[in-house]
Formats: sequence, C-alpha cells, structure tokens
Amino acid sequence: MSSPIELLVTLDENYLPHLRVMLGSLLRNSPGEYRVHLIHRSMPEEALEGLDRWLAEAGEILPPEVETVLYLDPDILIINPVTPLWDLDCQGKTFAAAAHTGKTELANDINRIRLGTEGKYFNSGVMRMDLKLARERVRPEEIFRFVREHPEKLLLPDQDVLNSLYGSDIYELDDAVWNYDARRYSSYLLRSGGAADTSWVIAQTAVLHFCGSAKPWKPRYPYRFGVLYQHYQQLERAGRL
Repeated sequence: MSSPIELLVTLDENYLPHLRVMLGSLLRNSPGEYRVHLIHRSMPEEALEGLDRWLAEAGEILPPEVETVLYLDPDILIINPVTPLWDLDCQGKTFAAAAHTGKTELANDINRIRLGTEGKYFNSGVMRMDLKLARERVRPEEIFRFVREHPEKLLLPDQDVLNSLYGSDIYELDDAVWNYDARRYSSYLLRSGGAADTSWVIAQTAVLHFCGSAKPWKPRYPYRFGVLYQHYQQLERAGRL
C-alpha cells in the first residue's frame, strides 16, 4: 500500500467553506489517500470538529510521519491528478513552486527590483515542500530577522520571505499546469500561441488558482473559470463527493 499524500493548508474560519470545495474537487479529480494538516488562527472548536467529520466521511487516513507535503491555498480547484507533483524529483531543492510570469506580465521584473532578488518571483499558493531538507535549511531566526529588518518590502509577507530568502532553493513548476492564475486566461493563450485554450486547461491543468481579491464565490466574479468553481461549490453544498 502506498503512502498517503500529505496536504498542508492555512486558513481562518471564513475560508472553511472554500476549503471544502477545494478538497471536494481534489477527491473527485485526484482520487487517493490524503492526510490534511491545517494551520489556522481563531478557528472555533466546533468548526474543526465539523471538518474532522467531513474528512472522515471522505475517507482520509493518518500516516505515522511527514517528510514531504503539498501546500495548497484554499482558493483553488483541483481539476486533474496531483500525483505527478507529489512524485516529482525536485533535484535537491527544498521547495517546488511556480512563477506567474509571461510575455504580457511585468510582475517578475517589478518584484525582482522591489526585493533585490535575481530569480523569478514564485507564488506561494501551491508548493511541494521537502520537509527533511527544510528542517536542515530553513532557520526561523533568519525569517524573523528579515521581517524585522525589511518591513517596507513585505507587500505579500509569506511570498516575499519565500522569494527573498529561499528563491535559489526553489524548483520551478509550470504555472499553466500547477498554479494556473484564473485571472490570466488571455495571457496563457497568448504565450502558448493559442494552444492553451479552455479545452487545454480542462485536460492539462491540475491546479486552478483564484488569485487576487476577486473570488468566484463573490458576486460579479469577472473571469472565465468562475462558473466552474460555482459548479464544484454546488456539488459540495449538495453533499455529493
């Protein structure tokens, strides 16, 4: 029997319904055995108990120890298997992540100047983390010192710290597959020469990430894949795994 895939999610109580949508999409489109680890703040005990019951009904199990983990933001959909990411050889890198850059985007250069870094600016919303290497290489005191000394740089604190301190220790993922920015359909289409149309996304993309302040569970979501999110949201509300 193979080991389960370990998942790590950070959230507060407001994101609990969206975590369920994300996990529901995962179990439908990447069936397997998972263990879910939560980092949360001010989560009422009854909310955690409700999530425990939901996970138990979904068939989650607990392994004895954790050496690798997939970190996932709760504002995503899984629409194809995540097993290739879990099994990925990261060539000695502690982290694997994707950069949201392309022919029509300036974010890479802007963040390089802002943080004084040389590499691409990686999004922290989807990551594979080698915890054995992280325990050797990541020093909490370095993180705390960086935050104290550079408060003016921290527009997106966790992401800025990741890129500033560990950018050279990140294995680059294809964002079109593993961290597709749902706002940027036109950009992906352009940089692929027209290949990455909607049919390509449905067939090839594993992780749709609803980045930014506009969210598909809010009124008047303006981007293409909002209706797909609402479909999975409806399935979760109906209790259909």
